[in-house]
Amino acid sequence: MPYAQGRVYHDADSHLMEPADWLVPFAEGAMKDRLLRRDPPSTRPPVTAPREKVIEGLIAGPKGRLAYGACDPAERTRALDELGFASQLVFPTSALRPFRTSSDLDVVYAGTRAANRAMADFCRDDRLIGVAYVPLDDPARALEEAQEAIRLGCGAIWVPSTPGGDRSPGHPDLDPFWALLSARRIPFVLHIGAGSRVLPQAYINNGKPASPDLHGGGENLRFKDYVVLPHSAEMFLAALVYDGLFDRLPELRGGVIEYGAYWVPGFLRQMDMGARSFVVPRLEDVVGD
Repeated sequence: MPYAQGRVYHDADSHLMEPADWLVPFAEGAMKDRLLRRDPPSTRPPVTAPREKVIEGLIAGPKGRLAYGACDPAERTRALDELGFASQLVFPTSALRPFRTSSDLDVVYAGTRAANRAMADFCRDDRLIGVAYVPLDDPARALEEAQEAIRLGCGAIWVPSTPGGDRSPGHPDLDPFWALLSARRIPFVLHIGAGSRVLPQAYINNGKPASPDLHGGGENLRFKDYVVLPHSAEMFLAALVYDGLFDRLPELRGGVIEYGAYWVPGFLRQMDMGARSFVVPRLEDVVGD
């Protein structure tokens, strides 16, 4: 009997647990070695993986890299049957680490291409909706990678919740990228991780031992990070709205994943207040006909 019953369920936030060499078969030339992930030493105790992963007890069972379907597409589709989900968005977890913060845009976009190829290969089952990753630093390359990701079958585009290089994400130079997503009915998504940390590191130095993160370790999201996580999404969305992007492309759709939702009412009130406080009234509204 499936875990979820009685209605149609779509999972909006599932993840891959990629091995360190996951991008290598999908990279080109010298990028194969450049995109091999070299993880820092973990602060967590070592865990011995079972010889064979089992599907029984899927909800309460092992998580992360030890989970059933963590990086095996056949296991993942069987897990969907067990859970009773009609489909799920599939995000990368560690695959972006070797390239996303590079100052070399050739590396960034080569890594982007390899990551999206790998994601599309994993999500060959129609119920697995691969989420491509496309940074906006170079408008022409962003458009090219979005076109390629859509051609490969990815069903959503994750953009970092940051400026696009030295441009606002609502800059007209990026309109061809957003217009493609709008025309093809492909949503953009924001997700914690790529660009979402806005807490200055000095706030972590409080003279006390490092506090555990939200997942039980010490290298991911700590509690002070959690308080400010929505800020990057708020800044990004505010830029799109105030730059008039949704006026130019009213059919454009997007989602904000894993930021929680408690911040949304306050954000909307802030946006309304900004519009009321700074909008320039039309002359005819002031003087009448």
